Amino acid sequence: MRRILLLAIAIFVAGCTSNVTRSTLSGDYKTLADEGQQTPELLSLPTNELWAYCQSFVKSRVFTPIDGCFNELDKRFEDADDTLLYMVQGWFDTQFIAPGAFGEGMLTELKLEAAMARGNIKNTESLANSLYNLTTTYAYPLAVTNNDYAERYPQIAGYDESGYSNIYRLKHQVLALGTLGLMAARNNEPELASRYASEIAAIDASSTNAAQWRLPQAKALWLGRIYLTLGDFEKAYQASIIEKNAMYEFLDGLTTALDVIGPIMYAAMVDAYGDTDYKTALNFTAEFEPRFMRHQAELETGRLAAAQEGYQAIINEPKVKGFGTVYWQALYGLGRIADLQGNNSQAINYYQRAIEVIERQRKSMDTEAGRIGFVNDKQAVYGDMVSLLVKEQRFNEAYNYVERAKARALVDLLATKQRFGSQLPPAAEQALTSLQSIEQQALVNDSGITNEATRGIAVQLKVIEQTTPQLASLLTVSPPSLSSIQNRLGKQETLLLYFFSQGRQPELFAFVVTASSIAVHSQPLPALEESITALRDAINRGDGDAWQKEAAQLYSHLIAPVANELNAAGTLTVVPHGALHYLPFTILTAPDGRLLGEQFNLRLLPAASVLQFVDEKVAGEQLLALANPDLNAPELDLPGAQREAQQISKLWPQSQIYSRTQASESLLKQQSANFQIIHLASHGVFNPDAPLQSRLFLAADAANDGMLTVPEIYDLNLDANLVVLSACETGLGDISAGDDLVGLNRGFLFAGANGIVSSLWQVPDEATSYLMSRFYTYLQSEAPSSALAAAQQDTRALYPHPFYWAAFQLTGGQ
Repeated sequence: MRRILLLAIAIFVAGCTSNVTRSTLSGDYKTLADEGQQTPELLSLPTNELWAYCQSFVKSRVFTPIDGCFNELDKRFEDADDTLLYMVQGWFDTQFIAPGAFGEGMLTELKLEAAMARGNIKNTESLANSLYNLTTTYAYPLAVTNNDYAERYPQIAGYDESGYSNIYRLKHQVLALGTLGLMAARNNEPELASRYASEIAAIDASSTNAAQWRLPQAKALWLGRIYLTLGDFEKAYQASIIEKNAMYEFLDGLTTALDVIGPIMYAAMVDAYGDTDYKTALNFTAEFEPRFMRHQAELETGRLAAAQEGYQAIINEPKVKGFGTVYWQALYGLGRIADLQGNNSQAINYYQRAIEVIERQRKSMDTEAGRIGFVNDKQAVYGDMVSLLVKEQRFNEAYNYVERAKARALVDLLATKQRFGSQLPPAAEQALTSLQSIEQQALVNDSGITNEATRGIAVQLKVIEQTTPQLASLLTVSPPSLSSIQNRLGKQETLLLYFFSQGRQPELFAFVVTASSIAVHSQPLPALEESITALRDAINRGDGDAWQKEAAQLYSHLIAPVANELNAAGTLTVVPHGALHYLPFTILTAPDGRLLGEQFNLRLLPAASVLQFVDEKVAGEQLLALANPDLNAPELDLPGAQREAQQISKLWPQSQIYSRTQASESLLKQQSANFQIIHLASHGVFNPDAPLQSRLFLAADAANDGMLTVPEIYDLNLDANLVVLSACETGLGDISAGDDLVGLNRGFLFAGANGIVSSLWQVPDEATSYLMSRFYTYLQSEAPSSALAAAQQDTRALYPHPFYWAAFQLTGGQ
């Protein structure tokens, strides 16, 4: 009976499936993604083919064309009047029309996966909530609205809420709840995550239709993800076991991948693969990711043999490279098993292969914002790699992977700007300008690229690839070698680089690098975030000595283990990681009571690789100061800042000082390229929800609104040795797990500043004025790091509490 049924279906659709259909149905996303990138008229293809290519880009983590795809699909949805296009692979080259909720759910599902892959948390949460709302407020009928199609294909007309349409609704509900649960688990909200898991578990997946359309697998996949993230590994394992009755086994042969197949499209598989191979292909596409989640749970629960066998089977599957998330994680899983078994060389090999996959995917990111978010959930593999290399005493390689672990978007941008500047061919320069415009819009929106201009992004990249291939290859820059960084260190300078490993055994690593040596210290990861928060809270009270206990505790964790290697250092260059970016290192207190700022001249770098782009400016004394701009709000006036600028002008004869209405955003944009020192004494605001919209407030005029945002700072073309931000909280930024610090400092570094003096918290006007006058006095004869240290010591004599002087720090060059 079964063979007769399949034969009938095969005759029904014989010869009707395209190569696009076959690749999609079989889960061969890599083939499709490779093909799609070489398709010049991609956005002009029929909707069914465009959908298939867009889906392949998302699955394979090829990010460059994704936004153009989504913009085009959105446009076609909007043009569909009261209906939305349902982009299955098509029967007989036709496209079916489905009512709004169903079609919108399918597209939202795809966008949600893309947002998660990019690490865009805000978009992920928004899309997950939108998808869940669809499932609770709209019906999900599958009936086609075109009467001709409905008559020709009655099989898909008239499904009610007890049939397939309800299963798709539940499938989208599982996806939305699972995403929100996973985010809650990652945000250390276990109760909320468990509540979402309970809602998923309560969804009924026992019906024939539910089994046929893989609802049990969807539930197992998301429950597994949530429980694994919560650390409840046995629950994750139990959730991965799916009961299969006889009816389920029979339906296995007639079903297809939940994400890609429309009603009765199993028939196309017979045409694509023949009667003997279709079931293997169907099971691969439908069960692949849930099966992988089971192997993750097996690894975490100590079922190593089963996990190893499962991971190896995944790696051996040719189509696995089309599943962007699974491929690197399977390699990483095999590495962890080898690590646990003490096979270090094999573990390092697997970790290396996993990282290569991650970095190939990251290279396809066409925006800085994308690269920042992408590495958020991939730090563990770098951490385990670093831990194992340190254990093997391979310190140079470990350092290299520490630098590679960072999102590196800032380093990539600095390299692009420095290496090419204005030497690009005209066509490539125009294409790069267009891409930078798209990039800046993504930065401003903080939600990815949504402008219509992104439809041409593939064309612009193609121009760059053809005219300047070396620029096209610079989407991700290899970190400079350790020796090249050592060559840039002074004889009395030590580089202290921190790295938090979030791998199998959470550790804190401290790399101590001099011009001729490297040493590495490790310890179990202490509760640094809590200590830093407690320290800053104590400082912000502005009185008392409660800060001293936390400062001493942090010294014991961060400095004491490496103190012997720091003895010869005159300048200590610190590369923080994570929460350490918010720490005023200068007040860390040794057992003998001395502050770190008394022992060394301090400067910070966002990444060691940035060292290759600083310390190269020509010395100069021309100073531009904008102080106390008129903000049309008397409560925001800073009379001390104006006096501060006047005092500076007496110390620096080649200075130009502007205040009130003259201290404008327009003036800064027009004049900043002509000065070696730029002093901005105004209010600054850090926006934690949208860090790239952090800004400095300057005077407004007809040309500019006075709010100098990070993307506008990127547009400046500076040749400055030093930018001094004598403003409120200008040193703050949002830190991704990839450790790219997003804020004003980042913008000025990219704009061409060699070093930036900025503050970590709001400092009183009077104390700041005094500190700055002392700083510029010392700066006449000393490097910025030593000038700042001396100015802080002088200010401390008048204002002993660190609230008044410890906020300021130097980022970048000497």
